[in-house]
Amino acid sequence: MWRPGLLLAVALFSTRCTTASYSGPCPGWPSAGPEVAAELEGFSYEGHEAFWTWMSRLETLKRQLDLCRGGP
Repeated sequence: MWRPGLLLAVALFSTRCTTASYSGPCPGWPSAGPEVAAELEGFSYEGHEAFWTWMSRLETLKRQLDLCRGGP
């Protein structure tokens, strides 16, 4: 009995979902600072491979943002 109303609500709300368009300036990259760098120097690779893979992906994102801003 309530199923058609539920389907209608889902249909209405799903049509309002869109991908946001970003037209502003490229966001800046937050600097980690020397304290974070010092901690990472003592962080081993063994047993933390997923973390270092993620850090590599962040570095790739940083390069992409630099290109977006027209940097090196």
